[in-house]
Amino acid sequence: MDTSRTPEQQQADAVKVLAAEAASLSEARRAVEGWTKRVRRAVLAARAAGVSVRRTAEVGGVSPSTVTEWEKVAKRGDDAGLAETTDKAGKPS
Repeated sequence: MDTSRTPEQQQADAVKVLAAEAASLSEARRAVEGWTKRVRRAVLAARAAGVSVRRTAEVGGVSPSTVTEWEKVAKRGDDAGLAETTDKAGKPS
């Protein structure tokens, strides 16, 4: 521990580091969300082309249940429902 700095200065430094890391996390989440949407579109296109659920999931890096859920949501035309098929980290559920 740096004893040349006051506790308030140490706390201020810690908050700056925390804020920077939180901003990086938010940016990463936005990037993952964008890639998830791209994968979702490609998954739906593969299924529309007749690729099996199992093969689509395998190549797309998602579970078969995610493929099935994305198809159900797409058939309903419920874009808002697509947000429900990812967890808080942006990973497909």
